[in-house]
Amino acid sequence: VVTYNTLMNACAKAGKVVEALKVLDEMRRQGIAGNVVTYNTAMDICAKAGKVAEAMKVLKEMERKGIAGDVVTYNTAMNACAKAGNVAEARKVLEEMERKGILGNMLTYSTFMNACAKAGKAGNVADKGKWQRQGRYWRRWRGKAYWAIC
Repeated sequence: VVTYNTLMNACAKAGKVVEALKVLDEMRRQGIAGNVVTYNTAMDICAKAGKVAEAMKVLKEMERKGIAGDVVTYNTAMNACAKAGNVAEARKVLEEMERKGILGNMLTYSTFMNACAKAGKAGNVADKGKWQRQGRYWRRWRGKAYWAIC
């Protein structure tokens, strides 16, 4: 698995997105079970190529195979949505993450706010030094409360 993950990553870094995803297809054909790194890498490749639907398919496949995602998994899936300005799908990813009890980090919420901004929905930052909430999404980092209106 490590060899395939490395090969996929090398293809992606060389800008060969199609070839990178072919490596994942080859793993499937050979019956080689990927791990969380495999699927995170595949989703990242899709995100960079602007292929939101494909990234979501990779996430669903991962879940179907019983491979537990982590914060990187959901941040990567949300990043694919953010790049396309797909707030609805980004929100679903965030809600699924929270439903599974996976704690988000600063990147999680800034990625969600990026999806909102890309879609033309305002993100707000308040320098309050306490927790703020608007809608369902709120967090506090370094004395500043960030929230997104979507």
